[in-house]
Amino acid sequence: MDDLTPRKRPSPLPVTARCERCGESWTTSSELDAHMETEIAELLRLGNPIAGIRNLQAITDISLKDAKSIYYHVTQENGRCHHCSARLDGKRVTLCESCSCLNYDW
Repeated sequence: MDDLTPRKRPSPLPVTARCERCGESWTTSSELDAHMETEIAELLRLGNPIAGIRNLQAITDISLKDAKSIYYHVTQENGRCHHCSARLDGKRVTLCESCSCLNYDW
């Protein structure tokens, strides 16, 4: 193989997430960076979940079921639990101390 042949990018590692509150588990990807997470969260928060879910699938190659599970766990307001609105600890992925819900606080 010569140096001009494009090389296939290695697949990102799958990450399994589980919400203690609802009991749902899903697969996400280690491929998302903070910028992509923020863009997806903005689409979801601005009332365009279909575009947010499609972008998430296109970037990560995860299933529709997994993308929808992530959508349901993205905070509606930064720093507040998507389920009970309690204050979160500032991490981008965190469990709510009040209700044990997993939150993507992107």
